[in-house]
Amino acid sequence: MSFKDIETLWTNLDLSQNKHAEVFFNALRENRKEADNRYRNSYYSILLLAGIFYLLASGDVQEVSVFSIKLSQVDVLRWVIPALIGFFIYTGTAAFFVENYLRQATYSYIKRYLPEVYKMDLEALSDHPSFMNAERLFSRAGGAHGSIASNFGGVIAVALLTVNYGILISTLVSNLGVWKTAPLVLTVPSVVIAMLFALRAAAMTVFVMKDGVNS
Repeated sequence: MSFKDIETLWTNLDLSQNKHAEVFFNALRENRKEADNRYRNSYYSILLLAGIFYLLASGDVQEVSVFSIKLSQVDVLRWVIPALIGFFIYTGTAAFFVENYLRQATYSYIKRYLPEVYKMDLEALSDHPSFMNAERLFSRAGGAHGSIASNFGGVIAVALLTVNYGILISTLVSNLGVWKTAPLVLTVPSVVIAMLFALRAAAMTVFVMKDGVNS
């Protein structure tokens, strides 16, 4: 799949000639909302897990209650969290790029069937309200404000795709101090799972960048 393929999608899928094309188009918009929600929720989850991790690592917490079950071995939780962070890095990255593909498919439809809207750079008005979409819309304003919105949105996008790796590495490095206090049956799978998810997310990022991601 390539953005180049998406650009030619509506050439062969004419809404006026194919009743199923409209169903497909509506599905694109709904899936965009879902993808947007998923990548935001993934990043919120990473921040929450990072906060919990450093609270546990501070030594101020000696016991944790989860669903009325008290856990006194907080070191065990410290090894579970990196695996969860790796998972959310993967799901967040995947949802982020899927949303990009879905948006390009939507914009290519507008370019074909609503050329005047596309020429006026108003296709971003079709986006659902979100932080990234707001910056994308304001970037169309041109001038200094448009440049600020475009650059700020770009910085946030890069941060969303990279800062989480720093959080993951930080938790793993921090856990080196408690390596011997947790069983290998927990520590080894935690590291392996975390790194597998993180590496897959990184590989996905490289693929999409080479494919010509357009934010």
